[in-house]
Amino acid sequence: MNTMKYFMMGALLFGCSVGTMAQDGTSADVDALKSLIKSKPADYSKQVKNFINKNKKNVDNLMAFGRAFFEAEDSVNAKECANKALSLKKNEYAPAYILLGDLASMSNNGGEAAKNYEMAIYADPKNPEAYRKYAIVYSRVSPEGAVAKLEELRNELPNYPVDHL
Repeated sequence: MNTMKYFMMGALLFGCSVGTMAQDGTSADVDALKSLIKSKPADYSKQVKNFINKNKKNVDNLMAFGRAFFEAEDSVNAKECANKALSLKKNEYAPAYILLGDLASMSNNGGEAAKNYEMAIYADPKNPEAYRKYAIVYSRVSPEGAVAKLEELRNELPNYPVDHL
């Protein structure tokens, strides 16, 4: 009876520690990539590919990498990270669509940005960032359409401060 109790306790402890072990490299990899982006060594593209390939199954890291590339105005690598994250999540991952919309907005392609923000809303209707960014992009074309999208947000999240946007 005691052996079964110790076995179950060990299995429980192991199960609890597996999740934390899997996340050890997440922030370290992101920080290392950010410093790599700042320093831009001679073999920059090779090192970037190594980081992306090493984390090709980790959607959170791919999105953090994509945001780091976006902040450094490296749209090619940011788009690659977003597309890899979308392929992992079977095209149902709102943060990747938001990043793609931000990239399109950065290159003054409002139609593509609005499309990506709309896909983000479709993937996660409770994500206020997608509604807000869609309304900002769409306000140039149709202020009424932007207001309508914010009203959709109000219907989806009644407690969200839509009037302060």
